[in-house]
Amino acid sequence: MAGHDYIDDPKNPFFSLEDDVDDEAFLRSAPQRSNTSNHNPFTNSDDAFERQHQQLLERKKAIEDRTIKSSERSISLLRDSEQIGAATAE
Repeated sequence: MAGHDYIDDPKNPFFSLEDDVDDEAFLRSAPQRSNTSNHNPFTNSDDAFERQHQQLLERKKAIEDRTIKSSERSISLLRDSEQIGAATAE
């Protein structure tokens, strides 16, 4: 450790000069940065959320379409039943 002016405090259990790391050694051990300056780490998760959102919208639309068709069939059957009941009553 080159030229530090730290005072070793024996009452402080959280810092001792033996545990201190040289600044130059610390900087040399840093991980290499990638050269892509426009890389956004959130892009992949944003895309995944957008795809999932789109899938949910499509699923919602399909359920709505099935519900409408089922309701139309039910109304048609009720009208048929009503006509049969009216014809039987005559």
